Amino acid sequence: MPVCDDALPGAGPATSLTDLRARAHTEPGIAVIQSRILASRTGLRASLAAAAALSSLLLLPVLTLAAQEPVTTCGQIVNNGFLTGDLDCSGYTDGPALIVNHRLNLAGFTLTGNPNERSILAGLSRIDGPGTITGGLVGITSSFKLKLTDLVITGNGANGVSAPRINGSGLTIVGNGASGIVQFKIPGTALQLGTLRLKDSAITDNGSVGIDSIGKSSLKRVDVLRNDGGGCVLRTASLKEINVSENLGDAVDGRHMKLKGAVVSNNLGDGVVASRLQARDVVVDNNLGDGIRLLQNNEEKISLTRVTVTNSGNYGVQVPDPDLSGKFSIKHSTVSGSCHTPVDIALCVDIGSCVEPKASNLACDTSGLCESAASNWGICGLD
Repeated sequence: MPVCDDALPGAGPATSLTDLRARAHTEPGIAVIQSRILASRTGLRASLAAAAALSSLLLLPVLTLAAQEPVTTCGQIVNNGFLTGDLDCSGYTDGPALIVNHRLNLAGFTLTGNPNERSILAGLSRIDGPGTITGGLVGITSSFKLKLTDLVITGNGANGVSAPRINGSGLTIVGNGASGIVQFKIPGTALQLGTLRLKDSAITDNGSVGIDSIGKSSLKRVDVLRNDGGGCVLRTASLKEINVSENLGDAVDGRHMKLKGAVVSNNLGDGVVASRLQARDVVVDNNLGDGIRLLQNNEEKISLTRVTVTNSGNYGVQVPDPDLSGKFSIKHSTVSGSCHTPVDIALCVDIGSCVEPKASNLACDTSGLCESAASNWGICGLD
């Protein structure tokens, strides 16, 4: 316990060290207490000195990393650096344009890679903008965790960013030859699927899927537009305030997903595809395939609240589940104008479900039992 002059253990209440010194000459027990206190204080001072010395040692790596280095040479290994101007490595053929081990700040400049090499090969790193990464085979690739802020990643031959763990904000990933972002399984592991966290970003006009993530994804205020292979291919995802539109394939294709405040429109495929889906305040409009479609397996569960699904090419909402194990609820929602380019006009309806929908405050024209327009659930205006 702490030792202080106002309350010394074993010497009675409110006994000061001065009183103990005066009584030490006449009371032998007090002398013993005094010597123990002095020894305790000496040990405390030694412990504090050792702690101070250890703290100074622990600070050494931080001080070392704080010293930034200018990045001026293609092939440079960067621990904590910043660009001093545009760096053109389009003619550099000995490997990645830069190898980043810890931190890089583009400082408003452009890094241009070689079309046959990676623009940046990164370890466990943070790469900050503003700035542009362009011209390489892949913009940024890593087998570790990446934190990316305020970057433009454009004009790379394959993927824009590729890593198992990605945390990005303020990114514009546009016009790359393959996918905008690829989040893959952590190397050397069987079950660790990695993560993707992305906010305030735009993934547009890439040659394949906009976002391809095998792990757990969180997207907030992200635009995924006009990608040639579709919008997002996900596994487990939370999507808030996203816009997935005008992609040349399915807009959002996942397994377990939560959508809130999303717009999914004008895609040349299905709007939303999932095994389990919880959607709230979502607009799904004018997609060429189904507006919303559940995958047929033993996990089907769909909950739609304040969802508007309009002008779908095929079904507005389709819930196939022949074994009747799924669950489907829809409330305060509109599903209408479906089947303008149906796969089979005889079967197409606004809501086609093998599971009885639990519906309330629903506006729709037609429903069908499984894949039959002849039988319906009696939940729509024309049933």
